Amino acid sequence: QGTITINSLPTVSSLTSNTPICVGSDAIFTINGTAGSVVSYTINNGANQTITLPTSGQVAITVTAPTSDVIILLSNISLNSCSSTLTNTTTVEVKPVPSVTSLTSNTSICSGSDAVFTINGSANAIVTYTVNGGTANTTTINGSGVGTITLSNTTANVLVTLSQINNGGCSTMLTNTENVTVLPLPNITSLISNSPICSGSDAVFTITGTANATVSYSLNGVAMTDIILDATGTKTISIANATANQTILLSNVFDGSCNKALTNTQTIIVSPFPNNPTLSP
Repeated sequence: QGTITINSLPTVSSLTSNTPICVGSDAIFTINGTAGSVVSYTINNGANQTITLPTSGQVAITVTAPTSDVIILLSNISLNSCSSTLTNTTTVEVKPVPSVTSLTSNTSICSGSDAVFTINGSANAIVTYTVNGGTANTTTINGSGVGTITLSNTTANVLVTLSQINNGGCSTMLTNTENVTVLPLPNITSLISNSPICSGSDAVFTITGTANATVSYSLNGVAMTDIILDATGTKTISIANATANQTILLSNVFDGSCNKALTNTQTIIVSPFPNNPTLSP
């Protein structure tokens, strides 16, 4: 009498992957099944390929550095004279690596203005940065791919350094830097006069401040006039033959780059001459 041996059908017990991955990483599919079996599969509906399960019953299929999603489909497993049709499938999602395309600023600014840094890069990604080498902070790039870092009332030069960008799945180290130069405001250090004077004398105001700056002023409430301080930062304003009090109000100083509002004021008191005495005979 003969003996008929009935072999068990080979099987795949699981098909897993390392999804998701970042662009530049390898996609890895892991098959667990009957040891010694030959598994037929395709990658992204390409040519049919085979791989043999070792004695451990586990084998890995690696797709090197894909740039888009990878789909594996198992179609058959065979061992000796037995085979089974398979429909196992799984996908490795390949996520883009976030990037920063530019880091710019509104340099140069005047002291007291806001320093604004603009980041262009991957939409909705989170950027880690430091200001002047301080504590790390984060800002989120919006859906249009633009992020901003605003530092209010800046009075000294500011350096922003980007260290990382993360889109929730992938990250990239960054070394972008950008500086905002802060220009000092022009200034008026003194406003003096020759008060008091006698009626008919010249009223003289002396302004001292930033060299070559333009100063706006009014006299006795009349429309604004501009004068330019000389290279030493000094300018005199004279009112000849003054017969009434003279009041000057400084409203602004401008050095060609920055403005500063002023409220400096000074009044020259003009004293009348005493009446000539009348002598009685």
